[in-house]
Amino acid sequence: MDAESTASNIATKSFPGSRELKRGAWSIQRLPQGKGQAEFKICHLCNEISCTISNCTFAEDFNNCIPYVQPVTLLVFGLKGSSHFSFANGGRDCVVLEGDVWLIHTISQSIFRHTPAAVQSSMVVLKYCSVRINDAFTESEEIHQFLSKSRLVRLARQQSLDSRVETILSNQMASASARLLAEAKALELLAHWIISSADFNVSKEATPSKVRTGSSELDSVIETLIGDLANPPSLHELAKEVGISHTCLNRRFRKHFGMTVFEWLRMHRLERAQRYLQDQERSITQIAFQCGFSSASHFGQCFKKQFGQSPTHYRQSCFRDHGVEGQVAKSDRYAA
Repeated sequence: MDAESTASNIATKSFPGSRELKRGAWSIQRLPQGKGQAEFKICHLCNEISCTISNCTFAEDFNNCIPYVQPVTLLVFGLKGSSHFSFANGGRDCVVLEGDVWLIHTISQSIFRHTPAAVQSSMVVLKYCSVRINDAFTESEEIHQFLSKSRLVRLARQQSLDSRVETILSNQMASASARLLAEAKALELLAHWIISSADFNVSKEATPSKVRTGSSELDSVIETLIGDLANPPSLHELAKEVGISHTCLNRRFRKHFGMTVFEWLRMHRLERAQRYLQDQERSITQIAFQCGFSSASHFGQCFKKQFGQSPTHYRQSCFRDHGVEGQVAKSDRYAA
């Protein structure tokens, strides 16, 4: 059996709901010798959630098609190296780098993985049955709509591994209570990274650059832009996506918002950052990267130019207004 088919079989075993492996027990799966070193540690936390830790160094470029046959939501944490993922039918793709956190949601679409040769690539992937996730929300809520189609979204970059992930990885699943704790941590992780890192449940009043316009073309472009603030498509790509010229697209944005597409994106990044600064658990460096700024210092300059004060001073004023004393934020090393 070649490396590709073996890797596909391993991936199939890691699907939530798969009966291939024992529930609540870690299993080690490897590719054949001669293909390099490739180890996959898999555990089904419950029928609807599984966890895979992959640690691979391939002897030659590795390409694999993972045949997802049901709606699945993946929360991917890059540990080392890089791997490239894309949908089988085309569209957007992503590169998982060290410190990245990606959300990959597929509606029964196969996903291609490409990993370059001679590069150690390690990641943790939590896989959730999407039906289980959607059951927690009503159809009118934005997160329910978000999971209605296939997409790839980067939630963070240059991020230390979440301590809740480490709790799952160190869990030996030796008892029912240990397995229940692992399941709870997995759900807590999804709640944190999807809900707090995206524009869900944010009222229009809290968002000066209103997201919904009534124009299907503008709404589609906006959805694409806010899906991954750190890696937006070019103006030509955005225009092509909705079937109009880039000049026409900019003209429509000016008519509706009074600014061009990327002027709107810059304002939206700053508005989202302004909301994130009210969360004490986020460092300013983390907020800068999550909102698409190249560095904390660049973010600080843009924020001060727009709002007249630095991110640190804005954050301090928010907590003073709410009577919060003591440490303002978690490990803020940038205090411009």
